[in-house]
Amino acid sequence: MRAAEVLEELRDRPAVSTDGVHIQTVGEIARREDMGKPLEQGAEGVGLLRTELLYDRDSRLGEERLNFIKGSLLRSGGLPSR
Repeated sequence: MRAAEVLEELRDRPAVSTDGVHIQTVGEIARREDMGKPLEQGAEGVGLLRTELLYDRDSRLGEERLNFIKGSLLRSGGLPSR
């Protein structure tokens, strides 16, 4: 079985240690293309939203970048890492 097939099979199973402790799985969003991927791949939320990569050369956030951040949080269901 290929690694991708194994991961697909395990995607929706809860992450639990051998002693029964729940392990929260979260994803990283660094680019517009990453939005939605963590949840599609079974993550419970977004653990790292790389906002520093969204700054322009003048270190000011533009309206489009702010909308990206808002959209990322909304797509994650408002589920930040705990």
